[in-house]
Amino acid sequence: MFYRKSSILFFLFVIPFFQSFSLKNNQLHYLSSDITKSLDRVRLKSDSIPKLSKSAIIRLEGMLLIQACTKMMVEDGIKLNQTENTHNISLIVSVSDFNNKYGYGFENTIAIALGSNNDTFVNIDINSVLWDQLSNVEKVATIYHEVCHDILNVKHVEGDVLNLMHPSAQPRNYDEAQIMYDKFIRDYKLGRVEKFTEGFFIHDRTNKIKPYLKNL
Repeated sequence: MFYRKSSILFFLFVIPFFQSFSLKNNQLHYLSSDITKSLDRVRLKSDSIPKLSKSAIIRLEGMLLIQACTKMMVEDGIKLNQTENTHNISLIVSVSDFNNKYGYGFENTIAIALGSNNDTFVNIDINSVLWDQLSNVEKVATIYHEVCHDILNVKHVEGDVLNLMHPSAQPRNYDEAQIMYDKFIRDYKLGRVEKFTEGFFIHDRTNKIKPYLKNL
């Protein structure tokens, strides 16, 4: 779960995760232009399609960023579906008002990885109240963070604000986002990141120092 200072919509499909975005050594640096243009195109299309709801726009943005993240993971040798050793997985993106859906204590939560500990799909819920307050690079960092919770079942990294899995640190630009992503991938490959095996990894709003697992 990623923190920051009403209807529920679902989209389900299967993604091969191998198209779009040409990657080079500094992946996010080269991706940033494509990501920004793509996010802007989603917004521009919404202006020409009046019936496209805010939730639908957010869902499209979320799917775009999940695809970008999973492609980077594949390029870095990370298995997406670790149980079946395949990169084909289902994707569910929902958009919700977290206060109405989950109750008190979730007003500062941007997104939740509901597909943790299930290798058959990625299931990410985005808080419709907070999403539009984010810059494009913050949206990237948020979704990448949740994908790591969802696919790799990793816990938050406390104290290291330059690690992608810090619960609240956000990059100011794509160079910082690249540093955070690279640090996490390195630590993950070296076995330095803790994993969890049940529930969803979240922080108690009243005591953010101690993370814990909870079933919503």
